[in-house]
Amino acid sequence: MIRQRIDTHRRALVHQRLRGLACAAAVCLLALIGLGALPSLAHASGKPSLLTELTTSRPFEVRPAVIGGWTGDGTGFVGGADGNPNLAFGEFGHVEWTQWGNRQALGSGVAWVSPGGACGDSCWSAEPTGIRAFRVRRHHFTRLSFSYDAGSGRDNHVFRLQGYTWLPVIH
Repeated sequence: MIRQRIDTHRRALVHQRLRGLACAAAVCLLALIGLGALPSLAHASGKPSLLTELTTSRPFEVRPAVIGGWTGDGTGFVGGADGNPNLAFGEFGHVEWTQWGNRQALGSGVAWVSPGGACGDSCWSAEPTGIRAFRVRRHHFTRLSFSYDAGSGRDNHVFRLQGYTWLPVIH
């Protein structure tokens, strides 16, 4: 009888410790995902994600509404015609994705570009553009291309993912 009580007590202690370890493991896993050390849960869909550069809590998204980070100084974003950052700061609209596959993503949108400086946040110019994301590595698209006029005529611009930044590919 005493031995049975001791065994029951030991089993209860073991179960309590295992529950505590499971909770600690879940907290560590969520912290690693939040820090970017592990792929986000967006990859559970099996689709690669794209750097958005708009938020530090979710820098990569599947079918993001807006793509930024390609100018390096916050003066360029790709969004949609349904936005207007001249009227509401940060309102760049939504990219319309027509295809999102495991090898490439295709969409259309608007390249919003500002000269920055004294102009401030109220003189964004908009140019319609086609968007292509490609070259998947570690569940992320690592190449981004679209066209806009950077002052020397309309050109196709290609960028490569470097950490959490889009860098221009020099041809």
